[in-house]
Amino acid sequence: LIGVKKSPQTRQKMRENHTGLISVYCPELDMEFRCIADGANYTNTCRSNIEKCLKGERHTAGKHPITGEKLHWTIAENNNT
Repeated sequence: LIGVKKSPQTRQKMRENHTGLISVYCPELDMEFRCIADGANYTNTCRSNIEKCLKGERHTAGKHPITGEKLHWTIAENNNT
């Protein structure tokens, strides 16, 4: 099935059923995201840069969509993993 295009609905179901999701929090946005990919999509940032922030390899990843302020990321408090 490698190379077979999946519909947006199928990709969403696969994302919801994935058990290794890490919830992330951005204090500048005051928002919690269900997974790193959701935060990356909302801020138009690369997922790997957010992951590097969580590991401490970077200080910020992405900019606020309205103000342009640099965004900091942490693992959410109520994370299930």
